[in-house]
Amino acid sequence: EKCNSGAKSFFSSNYNSMENPALQIKANAINLSLGLINQKKYWDNKITYEINLDQNFINNSVLYGKNFDKVNKIESSKIPSQNNWVQNFIKLKASQSKMLSEHIGLGFALTSYIPYYSSFQRNNYFYLCQYMKNLI
Repeated sequence: EKCNSGAKSFFSSNYNSMENPALQIKANAINLSLGLINQKKYWDNKITYEINLDQNFINNSVLYGKNFDKVNKIESSKIPSQNNWVQNFIKLKASQSKMLSEHIGLGFALTSYIPYYSSFQRNNYFYLCQYMKNLI
């Protein structure tokens, strides 16, 4: 209850007189990237253009506590899926840096991510209800 701000719903799970979270999520990701970079270097500045094809492999591990059945249907659909999923996107980047003095420089970059494939699926509420029935 120390985390309860009153602005959002707070769900706790008591098991053997110990308070545990009603939901724990752990995620791991591996990223593969293939890209082309074009750099133009001048005496006091550098301009870089970059295009990448990126692929993320994401593995979510979702652990449900005993009081998870109190979470309503709409809120549960926001929980990441238990399944592994893949996300592909194109990354476009342009950057420029300029040397102001021997030890000081200034730079900026503009980056855009364009997703073109995702196997992500929202949680299925029926699956969650079946899972909650099997909780200890």
